[in-house]
Amino acid sequence: MMHMNQKVLIILIVLGILGVFFLYLSEKQLPPSGNLSDEQLLQYAKSPFDKKQMMFKQFILGYHNGTPVIVSFPCSDVCPDYTIRIIAYNVSLSDCESVGGEVKSIYVPIAIAVMPKEFCFPKVIVNNGIYEFVEKQ
Repeated sequence: MMHMNQKVLIILIVLGILGVFFLYLSEKQLPPSGNLSDEQLLQYAKSPFDKKQMMFKQFILGYHNGTPVIVSFPCSDVCPDYTIRIIAYNVSLSDCESVGGEVKSIYVPIAIAVMPKEFCFPKVIVNNGIYEFVEKQ
């Protein structure tokens, strides 16, 4: 029989291995320097993605003009069919303009509907028609 300390040690080792594995996977998403040019950001935004594989995931893609860019893949109702990719700055909406972003709304799947939600988008994303933005009411 295993003692409690041995079980805890095994659990910690497994968690450590999983942590290294997920760190490895997340680093494969980043450009070598972690810094994203406008072109790299647009290339990623225009690239296809596997909705089933990516649904519900979220990670830092890299840094654009020194600001972290977060990518999230929400889905609701009929998943993975309704999975979308959101590429935005990882800053508060009140800080958006100061980092060179624009606060815009897009429709996000919630329950069996979609609702407009604001994000801080990099201007290069806004200016290149990546999203269909919701007009302010």
